[in-house]
Amino acid sequence: HGLRGLQVSGAEALPSLLSDRLRWRMVFINVLTNAVKFQDPAKSVSTLVIEVEERDSGWQIAFNDNGVGMSRQTVQQATDMFYRSDRQGEGAGLGLHIVKQAAEALGGTLKLQSQPGVGTSVSLSVPKPQAATDA
Repeated sequence: HGLRGLQVSGAEALPSLLSDRLRWRMVFINVLTNAVKFQDPAKSVSTLVIEVEERDSGWQIAFNDNGVGMSRQTVQQATDMFYRSDRQGEGAGLGLHIVKQAAEALGGTLKLQSQPGVGTSVSLSVPKPQAATDA
């Protein structure tokens, strides 16, 4: 199972953004894994668009897919440790919990938006490292 469509915009900001490579690796692995795991088989092309936007105070990174999406209740519980949706047949229910913990450890926030049959958006807002803002 691989994504048949991947687009990245704003990637030039990534080198300065990836100050904590281990945490960012956990974010990317878990979000990418979910995008692949929850592709919508009814759609001819599965896509994941990664957008990186540098702002004065930090970065906004959005992962937008066109997968099966989640209900409002699932979105509310998706970052809870060990939470697994009814559709999920594998995994420990840690993926989005790890992403939330990593975002908070980086001083940022995680926002989930989703609609069944449309897809999911996982957005992280993180501040610039202190050294970068003191210049």
